[in-house]
Amino acid sequence: SPLSGQRPPSLVCSSHSRQVTFQRHEIMTGDNMDQSEDWVMINFEVLHISGETEQKQVLRQINQEPSCDHLRTHNESIFSITDTNYFDDSTCGVERVVVQLPDVVQALLSNESPHQQAEAARTLRRMLCTPGDQSIQPVIDAGAVPCLVELLTSPNPTLQFEAAWALTNIASSSSEHTFWLVQQGVVKRLVHLLSSQERAICELAVWALGNIAGDGFAMRDLVISHDVVPQLLHILATQSAPSLQRNTVWTLMNLLRHKPQVDLSVAEPTLSTLAHLCSSATDEDAMSYAVWALNYVSDGPNGHVEAVIRAGAVPHLVRLLGHHSPNVVIPALRTCGNIIASGDDVQTQTLIDEEVLLPLGAMLWSTEKSMLKEACWALSTICAGDHPEQIENMFARGFILRLSEIVLLEERADVRRDALVGLCNVLIGATATQLQAYHILVENSCLPAICSGSILGSADRKEVFVALQAIESVLKAGNSLKVSSSLPSNPFCARLNQLRLPQALWALAQNENQVIKDKAGKVLRRALSLS
Repeated sequence: SPLSGQRPPSLVCSSHSRQVTFQRHEIMTGDNMDQSEDWVMINFEVLHISGETEQKQVLRQINQEPSCDHLRTHNESIFSITDTNYFDDSTCGVERVVVQLPDVVQALLSNESPHQQAEAARTLRRMLCTPGDQSIQPVIDAGAVPCLVELLTSPNPTLQFEAAWALTNIASSSSEHTFWLVQQGVVKRLVHLLSSQERAICELAVWALGNIAGDGFAMRDLVISHDVVPQLLHILATQSAPSLQRNTVWTLMNLLRHKPQVDLSVAEPTLSTLAHLCSSATDEDAMSYAVWALNYVSDGPNGHVEAVIRAGAVPHLVRLLGHHSPNVVIPALRTCGNIIASGDDVQTQTLIDEEVLLPLGAMLWSTEKSMLKEACWALSTICAGDHPEQIENMFARGFILRLSEIVLLEERADVRRDALVGLCNVLIGATATQLQAYHILVENSCLPAICSGSILGSADRKEVFVALQAIESVLKAGNSLKVSSSLPSNPFCARLNQLRLPQALWALAQNENQVIKDKAGKVLRRALSLS
């Protein structure tokens, strides 16, 4: 019977769970600019985490989009650039503000002085944008969080903006800090801000909700319970700002991830939008988040897979397997793998009809381990069973030769195992006519790979058993050819003898594992009777 490879472990999207905002230098072009109750202007300085620092000065009004390009996962530190203009005394930094926190909190409560409130909120926001999490607990201990949460309902956009930014960074921190924030009733107020006419405020609310949802399934479900999904879909349908779109898709992705899965009634309304973004998004990150979201939905029971297919995602997913960026290819590959793993034959056929075999086969030459391993696994599963047309493609396009090379040369055991299962499934599923047509390839590449000492002598019993099944299948096919073509002997036995298969089978017939012992003995008897 055909074999199914072990499902590879989940791939990691390094920037899924949490995001942190990056406040930079305040623009001081006039004495009264900071005092405006209606807008703020900010200079965002971009920090490239993986390389050198590039500085870009971009003026933003409050009704323009803030810079939302940087992501962090739950366990990563906050990357930022320390700004000596953050605090009144640049030599004291956070420590000075910690000392002044009681006065700052008191100023936040000063309803009669919006300017004082704005300055206090801005001070806290700057403090929470410093590297590391060391500034968050003092802010919580000082009682500032309830004040910031209350400011989200202020009619003053500047106060809403500063408070939302500060709370977003608290939500990007530890689970404990996020839990404390949620206890203050922040989710309801953030959801209300999704309808703000000020795009920057709306985006910060999206961002903060995404951070909260990224904390785990409990926080995810809490955010969903506030009926946030329809509002996010409305933002995607009506707003074209790239940064807002990108962060909204990211938040949707966090609302669809984590185990246990969200109910299909929550996920299904998002799927057509996500499928559309797979083809229409001009921002690579937004496209990547959309595909990851589809991956999370498809990583479940058959009904979830069917919903993804009904949404029209399959053609886009197959096309994205040829995308230039691994950030897009890996989730597309993963989602196709979910359809193959969880779907039935009809659902898998939707991928085959889109010629998924071609991009998957091309990935066998990838230098990215995760892509190579997943491609080997997907191909092995597609070729399991009665799929002679797919097996023909595997031979004709050189994919079977590449799998043989991986089995012989790959040092990473998990990749080699998936390639071996793929190779063996092709040999098991191939017809006698196909094996005869490609006998040179079978004899010179396939059989040497599965009969090699590294496979039959492997300590991995699964590898040994898979190889024995494939050898048995080749022997059966060879016997059929012998009868149908009136050959003097099994056409594959001579080559198997050259590869010293009888000796290897004899050794395996003495194996301490009874399953291997019995299988090797059976194959040995068949080989001796057919030679």
